[in-house]
Amino acid sequence: MVLASWSRVFNVPPETVVAPEAIVPLQRTAKNCLETFFDLLDVAIVEIATYGCGTERRDRANRHS
Repeated sequence: MVLASWSRVFNVPPETVVAPEAIVPLQRTAKNCLETFFDLLDVAIVEIATYGCGTERRDRANRHS
């Protein structure tokens, strides 16, 4: 991800810093990476809605132990 960001920030083609066969995986990883605080909030909202907050998750895990 660092290489993808660096490439965008400095306007340098990624082909100059990674092997050609790594371009597609690099782009795929960069696309799915959190880039802003709001990306993080989106993930957190889904996680909390799906799994509950930390104490609920811990309580559930303890019940299954």
